[in-house]
Amino acid sequence: MAPHNKYFGTDGLDASLQFELNNGENTGPGHATTLQFLANYLTTKSSMADLIAAGVYASVRSCGGPVVPLRFGRIDATEAGLGGVPQPQNSAGSFTSAFDRMTFTQSEMIKLVACGHTLGSVHSTEFPNIVSASVGQVAFDSSNAVFDNKVAAEYAAGTTTNPLVSGASVGVGRNSDFKVFNSDGNVTINAMADPTFYRNTCATMLQKMIEVVPDGVVLTDVITPYAVKPIAMQLTLGSNGQFQLTGFIRVLTTTVPADSIKNVVFTWKDRNGGNSCGSSTTCSVTATQQGVATGFDDSFAVCIRSRRHLILMLTVLALPHHGEHPRCVWYFVVHPRRELQ
Repeated sequence: MAPHNKYFGTDGLDASLQFELNNGENTGPGHATTLQFLANYLTTKSSMADLIAAGVYASVRSCGGPVVPLRFGRIDATEAGLGGVPQPQNSAGSFTSAFDRMTFTQSEMIKLVACGHTLGSVHSTEFPNIVSASVGQVAFDSSNAVFDNKVAAEYAAGTTTNPLVSGASVGVGRNSDFKVFNSDGNVTINAMADPTFYRNTCATMLQKMIEVVPDGVVLTDVITPYAVKPIAMQLTLGSNGQFQLTGFIRVLTTTVPADSIKNVVFTWKDRNGGNSCGSSTTCSVTATQQGVATGFDDSFAVCIRSRRHLILMLTVLALPHHGEHPRCVWYFVVHPRRELQ
C-alpha cells in the first residue's frame, strides 16, 4: 500500500510486494513467508492483493481486534512499484508528506501507525542500531500478541517501552513512532488511549488502508456470508438412467439459531415452477443437520444426506422424454423450526 501515489493514481494494495522483497525497504522474512502462505489460496477469482486484504481481516480478528470490512476486486501488479515505504530515520515532515501521498491526513497517519503497532516487535536482525543482538527483539507494547490500545495508552501514560519511541532509537534519530505520535502535539495519540475509540478507529483506518488501490480498480460491496449456500453441488446422470445429486448445504446460523432449523428439504420443480414427477414423496428429499462450524464472526450449520459418506445423495425418478433436454431444477427456501425447502 505504501507506494501509492494519489496524484498519479498509481500503486497501492496490488501485491507488487512480491517483486519488492529485495528493494531495501521491505526488510525481514515476514513478507516472503506471508506471500508463500497466501499463495496456497491463489485462484483466478482471488488475487494475491485480495488475499493480503483478507489476511488483514483474519490476523486482526485472530488477535482479538475489530471487524475490518472486506471488499474484493483488487488487481495484482506484474512488476515492482515505485517504492516509498517510510523509514525510521525519516523526519516528522517526511512522514506527513508520505502518508499524504497515500491519501492519509496527519491525524489518520497517527491513528494508522498506532493501529499497526499494537502487534509485533522490532528485531535486531533488521534494525541492529535500534535493538541490540543480545536482546533480539523488543515489543511495541506490553501485550504485543493482543490487538488492544496499549501501544497508545502506555505512550500517553509515559510508561511505554516501544523501541521506536524510547531507547537506542532516540540517539540515532530512528524513534519514528515518537515523531509520528508527537507530530500534532500528541492530541491524536492521547485520544487513542481510550479503548473504545481506539477499537472503532482501527476498524475504520485498517479498512481505508486495504482499500488504497490504483486508479481504475473497482472494489465490490463489503463481503457478507450467504444465508443459505449450496457447496459442491453436482447433478449426475448415472448408467442406470437415474439422476444423483451430491453436495452440501451451508446455513448461516449467526442470526438464526441452529437449533431452530429442523432440516433442509429439496423439491424438484420444472422450469415453470410446476411439479411433474408425481407425488411429494418422489419429488422431495430431506437432508438433516449433521454438523456446525464457526468463523471469527459467524456460525453455520451444514446439512447433508448421508452421515456415512458425508454427502447428500438422492434419486430423481422423473426423466425427460427421449430427445428432450432436462427441464427441472432443485429449489430450497428457509422456514422456521423449521424446515429449509
